Amino acid sequence: MFKTRLEFSKTGRAAYISHLDLLNVMRRSLARAGADVWRTEGFNPHIYVSSLLPLPVGHESLCEILEFILLSPAPEGLARELRSVLSEGLRPIRVYPAADKPALIRYASYEIRFFSDTALDEQAADELRGLLGSGNIVVTRKGKKGDYQAEISGMIAVPRVDAEGGALTLRATLSANSQSFLNPDYLVGAARALPRLGRACAAVTRTAILKEDMSRFE
Repeated sequence: MFKTRLEFSKTGRAAYISHLDLLNVMRRSLARAGADVWRTEGFNPHIYVSSLLPLPVGHESLCEILEFILLSPAPEGLARELRSVLSEGLRPIRVYPAADKPALIRYASYEIRFFSDTALDEQAADELRGLLGSGNIVVTRKGKKGDYQAEISGMIAVPRVDAEGGALTLRATLSANSQSFLNPDYLVGAARALPRLGRACAAVTRTAILKEDMSRFE
C-alpha cells in the first residue's frame, strides 16, 4: 500500500465547508476520479482519508494536505482527474508520496487581510505593528477546563504589516504543533481590540505548512 498526499487550495465558498463535509467530498471525489484507494474493513467500509492541520470554517488556504492510501502507485494524471470532479473552490495542486511524518509540522504561515468601511491607513498599520512588537499579547483561550488567559506573542514569528489600498495585510508564521497550536482567530481578536481596528473585518488565508527549519512540510 502507498501512503499518498494531495495538496490543494480551498478558497471562495469552499472555505465554508466544514471539516467533516470536506472529508466526505474528498472521498466521493477520489472514487469518481477512479483512484485505487484503500478502504477500511468491517460492516461499513469507506475510503480512508485524513486532513492534516484542519482549518477553521471560513478560513481559506493555498496549501491544504489530504492523506489517503492507494493500493498501487498514484497515476500521473490523478491531480488532473480530481480537478475535473472537485467542487468549486477546491483546486488540486499536486499528488505525491507521503514523505514527512505529521509530527514534524511545527508552523503555519498566514496572510490576514483587515478591511473596514473606513480606510485603514499607515497609522492603523503602526498600531498593529506596536501590538506585535510589544511582547505582551494576552487573549482568552478555550480549554477543557474552561476559558483562561494566555500570552501568545511567543507563538508568532516574523510578522510583517503592510497598508495596501485602504486595507492592512498581516503576514505571520504561527506555532502549529500538537503541543503549541495558535489559531489565527486569536490574533485577529487581539488586533480588533486596537482602537483603529475595532470595526475591521478579517480574511484569513493559510499560505504554507512548515517544519522546524522553516522548510515546507512534505
